Amino acid sequence: MTISTDQVFNEAKQSPEYLAEFAQQRTWYELQRSITQARKNKGMTQSDIAEAMHTTKSAISRLENSERFPNLKTLNKMAEVLGCHLEVKLVPNR
Repeated sequence: MTISTDQVFNEAKQSPEYLAEFAQQRTWYELQRSITQARKNKGMTQSDIAEAMHTTKSAISRLENSERFPNLKTLNKMAEVLGCHLEVKLVPNR
């Protein structure tokens, strides 16, 4: 009996490791989206943010588009520049 790629993928999606990684990536994606949206709402370019944070435009681009999660110090600085505040909280699993 041959197992299809879809069957393997569907089984893998049920594993605790997959679900944990998916949750982490979803959280990061949502944060990236909120950073980009806040920047656009403020009418700022990546270059504007970079100048205010004393960094480079490419660093801001990586922050908005990379899979690497920035440290809290960077996120706090970004929030300050955008006129926002950062909330970090732990939420119990369901």
